Amino acid sequence: MPDEPTPDLWELSRQIRDYGHNPRHVERLYSARFDWHQLWTALNIIDDVDLATKAYIDADFPSTPGEQHLRIFGIFQALFVQQDALRHFVEVILPGSPTVLVDVLKDVREVRNACVGHRLN
Repeated sequence: MPDEPTPDLWELSRQIRDYGHNPRHVERLYSARFDWHQLWTALNIIDDVDLATKAYIDADFPSTPGEQHLRIFGIFQALFVQQDALRHFVEVILPGSPTVLVDVLKDVREVRNACVGHRLN
């Protein structure tokens, strides 16, 4: 039997949204309103940053230094925000579970922080 293709981010997002909007699950999920809103906000941010990342990759790199800096700082910030949203998403769907996320973009976070003057503890 051939391996199933790995679903992309949009497909995973659609599956989560379908599950969360299924009338069988809405009452249970909505019973913790803060978690409900945090879940959907995190999912929206994850999707929005995916769009931004695709636009960054597909567009021509700007020719002026100001626009270049804006693009570079913007993509760093977008990835930073997406990673935080993913952490919040996992906290909601696995409450109280010790979760360890492999930070595959740790170097990107460190470069982003070094560029804008923040230090990691």
